[in-house]
Amino acid sequence: MNQPHHRIESAEMRSARSWVRRLSLSALLLTVLMVGTCSATGLYTARGIGAELIRRDPGSYLSTVGILAGPLLLLQTLPLLLTIGTISRRRAGLLLAAISTAAAGSLVTAYAAFVASMARLCVAGVPSPAQDAACAAGTGALASFFGIAVIAALPFAAALRRDSV
Repeated sequence: MNQPHHRIESAEMRSARSWVRRLSLSALLLTVLMVGTCSATGLYTARGIGAELIRRDPGSYLSTVGILAGPLLLLQTLPLLLTIGTISRRRAGLLLAAISTAAAGSLVTAYAAFVASMARLCVAGVPSPAQDAACAAGTGALASFFGIAVIAALPFAAALRRDSV
């Protein structure tokens, strides 16, 4: 009769997994908070601050910020999902890759937001409310740079890989 195989995690592995989860969640929340705050308060124009521009056309804001920062938020969610369940050596390797990709994604997103803002969103002569809202989204997405905080989870993910079976 086959009995299910149960792995017993060491206290070190539970602690490392907990740190990866906390740091990944912190980076995700920091990114959302900073993008929202910078969108609302980081842009001042003759037509108002970012929050006023967003209120005039919230649909344009949400679609633009979703395009610019949405993929990063998905990348930052992946390490959280990978810490659910038993951590095998393979899963620990995927966790390392997911954290590294999320950190790189924060830099790429910030750069894409900068290019989008300067190339199109914030340079219109007489912008429409939709262009103003998109400009606020681009300005806010620049703050996705703070998502690089997920890199703090790398040493704990490396410990998981080292200690996993």
